[in-house]
Amino acid sequence: MEKNNNKSVNYIGMFDLLKGVGMLLIILGHTVNNYTFAGTQMHVGMMAFGVVYILVGAGVLQAFFLISGYGFRRTSIRSCIKKQTILMLKPYMYITIGTAALHIFTRYLLSHSMKSAIEQTWSVFGGFLFALPSNKVMFGTQFYSCGAMWYMIALLIGWILLNTLMNLVKERYIPVVVWGCAVIGWLIGMERVIPFCISQGLIAVLFLHYGYMLKKKKVFAKSLSKAQIAFAVFVCALSLGLAGLAGEMNNMANGVWIAGIISIALDGYIGFLLLYLSLKLNTFKGRIWEWIKKIGSNSLYIFTMHTVEMHGIPWWKFTEYMKDEPVLGCVLHFVMRCTFIVVGAYVFKKIVRKLHKRKALRKG
Repeated sequence: MEKNNNKSVNYIGMFDLLKGVGMLLIILGHTVNNYTFAGTQMHVGMMAFGVVYILVGAGVLQAFFLISGYGFRRTSIRSCIKKQTILMLKPYMYITIGTAALHIFTRYLLSHSMKSAIEQTWSVFGGFLFALPSNKVMFGTQFYSCGAMWYMIALLIGWILLNTLMNLVKERYIPVVVWGCAVIGWLIGMERVIPFCISQGLIAVLFLHYGYMLKKKKVFAKSLSKAQIAFAVFVCALSLGLAGLAGEMNNMANGVWIAGIISIALDGYIGFLLLYLSLKLNTFKGRIWEWIKKIGSNSLYIFTMHTVEMHGIPWWKFTEYMKDEPVLGCVLHFVMRCTFIVVGAYVFKKIVRKLHKRKALRKG
């Protein structure tokens, strides 16, 4: 790599732009997936979005894991388990309760039957209880995924595993071991939906370690050489080509890796490229950029509220109503869910701050 003149490569919020863009793409992707486009409705705009989603969508969540790995610090095994459990499981518990409450309320309004509302909500609550990364039939019941919260569970597992490995395994063997975790995660994930995001957590170990090494090696202090840029173009083209041939894209939540461990490696590299590009774009100024960065800095709250509205609000009613106008429906749907997410994230953040303030006063 050549030397990079951009010196701002190790400050808090350096990846907020990417996180903001990533969150918007995730929400947009989940919105578009609810609509069917055919014939003239599949216009150039939607086709262009499809290409971007394959390239960026294949690397955004991987990039999020790399960002987390970038901030990884080894601690004692006991301390790590305690801290990560509090950081990840407490919000997960709150969102589980909040999602179930909104779901049972909206389903009661639709059915006017508390029994029916409870039965429907159990399928959602059970999905959170088993931390399902995707929908799955278990015990004769259809359980729904825990939404975007699968990422938090995978991050919890991956972080604890990586910390444990770095405490027990010699440093020179760590790269081999983390790749071993990824292979095991991919193999057991071929079942597609494994409870408690075990497959995703094992693969996350690789991405977290990758992010950790990016910082340790000070990779972002340098610019890509021409050869590395050519390789980056090749990787993106290969990923796009594989997705085109398979008729689907990699999906970590569903355990879909088109070319197995090769796809995992490709997506990890695309995640790195997204991080690299976002740092280049950090030099741009403007209200829109700052707005996107603000979304990124609040990505945890955005994640949680997106999960709440995705399960709690019966969007299928709106989708059904707009089925003859999918483009307009998609735009309106996106705006409405973003409005809910922004308001919900603001309220949730205020509540969390008040709880922390009360806790601090009690200790004081």
